[in-house]
Amino acid sequence: MNAFAVDKMPDVIARWRYKASWGAVNVSGVARYFNYNQGNFFNDSTFGGGVHGGATINTWGKDVLKGTFNYGPGIGRYIRDAAAGNTDTYVTCSNGSNAIMTAGCGASLQTVTMMGGWAAYQH
Repeated sequence: MNAFAVDKMPDVIARWRYKASWGAVNVSGVARYFNYNQGNFFNDSTFGGGVHGGATINTWGKDVLKGTFNYGPGIGRYIRDAAAGNTDTYVTCSNGSNAIMTAGCGASLQTVTMMGGWAAYQH
């Protein structure tokens, strides 16, 4: 987040995993609350969150097929490197103008929707 963002609650995460002789599947989700406050009526808040799904499937011998998928608004911290900067939210002017932080503008906090995943075959 940016210099005026304040975390008012922790991320809430739920996870379910099922493991069997053929492999495993897991599903998880996260809910997040974002708050922006620069003062002078430049403040807003919004919710974000996302889902994750993954599977590991045993194939032949010790070979394994693996993959995951992630999707959601405001899950940048779970997909990208934290050093990459703010990937969760951005602030625009609530009256539709791109001139943020001008008189009469007001802040409109928006989440960035991200999607990612990977697949691999381990031999």
